[in-house]
Amino acid sequence: MADKQKHVLICQPDLGWRPPAPAEPCMTEAELKREWQFFRAETMAGRLRQAGLISREEYRAVMAENIKRFSPKLGKIMDF
Repeated sequence: MADKQKHVLICQPDLGWRPPAPAEPCMTEAELKREWQFFRAETMAGRLRQAGLISREEYRAVMAENIKRFSPKLGKIMDF
């Protein structure tokens, strides 16, 4: 049987090595919650539209309000 080698990064504590920082800042908990709420609202509106319970115009109005409320950055990009 061949021996399996483990690849281990060895770093002495006195060298001050730190893992690389993420390229983009992480989302705050509030931002993550707002994005999840936007996703849920988008999903529910889509289901209502597919079931024929709301018209295309109503769907667009609901989505515009959802973007304004839950994702202001997306609203700026989409010019809402």
